Amino acid sequence: MDWKFLDAQRLWWLVAVAALVVGYIAVQFRRRRSAVRFSNVNLIDKIAPKSPGWKRHLVAALHLCALAVLVTAYARPQNEQRVPRERTTIILAIDTSLSMYATDVDPSRIESAKSAAVDFVESVPANLQLGVVSFNGSTSLLV
Repeated sequence: MDWKFLDAQRLWWLVAVAALVVGYIAVQFRRRRSAVRFSNVNLIDKIAPKSPGWKRHLVAALHLCALAVLVTAYARPQNEQRVPRERTTIILAIDTSLSMYATDVDPSRIESAKSAAVDFVESVPANLQLGVVSFNGSTSLLV
């Protein structure tokens, strides 16, 4: 895939997200150091749990990930993909003027044109678009 960003300069906001990650980690180290400053070390076990675990960092991690996704979306990512177009449009134009009612072709020119049009429409594959236009002095769209 060939991804590009319409506003790539907005990706610089990811630096701010990275700074927030560094700030969060720094706060966690400072928090750990300040916990040791209790006057009685035996009180730490009663006041603070031994290992708060990774769950307490989950909310902050999700917020930072969401912020990174929002910044990426703000940069307007685009993916260009070529799709083969297999649709063809055929316009069948039928003359409906008075000259088509001549009988030089059996039974008449208009009946022969209708018969040929029906045969053609039945032979057209389903993936093709078909339009029928009649014209005499002016045109009119039939289908």
